[in-house]
Amino acid sequence: MKAVAKKFFIGICLILLVAIMASYSWYMSLKEYTWKDNMVIGENIKYVDAGEKGTKYTKDDFKAGKTIGRFKGDKFLGSKTWVIKLKGVDANKAVLIKGIMFESIYIAQ
Repeated sequence: MKAVAKKFFIGICLILLVAIMASYSWYMSLKEYTWKDNMVIGENIKYVDAGEKGTKYTKDDFKAGKTIGRFKGDKFLGSKTWVIKLKGVDANKAVLIKGIMFESIYIAQ
């Protein structure tokens, strides 16, 4: 019985280790974005808040795609704010900035 428990424990530890490594590699593969003067800057593209213009990117339904970026530098924003690609919209035109307490569409200048 002890050998079975030991193998089970080692198996669970290996699964957790693989999950942690996969999460870390996903996080490190995200592009880095920064805040500057009420704009979001990433990959030489400047995004500004779309306001009411952002509704044309969502059509009738909110269509968030996959996470494509994270914020660097600011400890508060960096760990809790993500850049998300909108489905059917090129990331060079508009992105969704999603934090814990807000969501806003930003369009490229």
